[in-house]
Amino acid sequence: MIINALLFNALWLGLVVIGNAFIPLAIIGLCFHLCIVNNTLHEAKVMAAVAGIGLLADVLLTFAGVFEFTATPYWLLFLWLAFASTINHSLKWVARLPYAAHISGLLFAPLSYLAAERLGAVSFGLSTLSTYLLLGVVWLLLLNVFVLISTARRFNYAKSLQ
Repeated sequence: MIINALLFNALWLGLVVIGNAFIPLAIIGLCFHLCIVNNTLHEAKVMAAVAGIGLLADVLLTFAGVFEFTATPYWLLFLWLAFASTINHSLKWVARLPYAAHISGLLFAPLSYLAAERLGAVSFGLSTLSTYLLLGVVWLLLLNVFVLISTARRFNYAKSLQ
């Protein structure tokens, strides 16, 4: 769990600060993660689903003018894969506590976007407060969907055999 949290934070920082040039190191980190998990197939399914939904949300927010990038942020895919790698590990507690996903999504998730903006990875098309509030609502929904995905029976091969 600690290794997972440290890996995510290292990948987040590298991708946000260095951007697309950090992608090869992110791939190595994600492969390392998949090598050390117990159920690689389940993990890969959850990661693909979470990253796909999360990336779609960010793309829609970009098209809506909430996010502005100076160059195509291919690194966002790897940032989402890195985040997705935490759902069954360092963020597993969110699934166990009914309101944890609500509070975490609403209050804390937007802070990572504010940090990314301060580090120059993204600009906001709205005011900081409006962006924070919008992201809070988006993440309130997203984190609950991600918890459902991580606990869904069809994503877990071992459970589907029972």
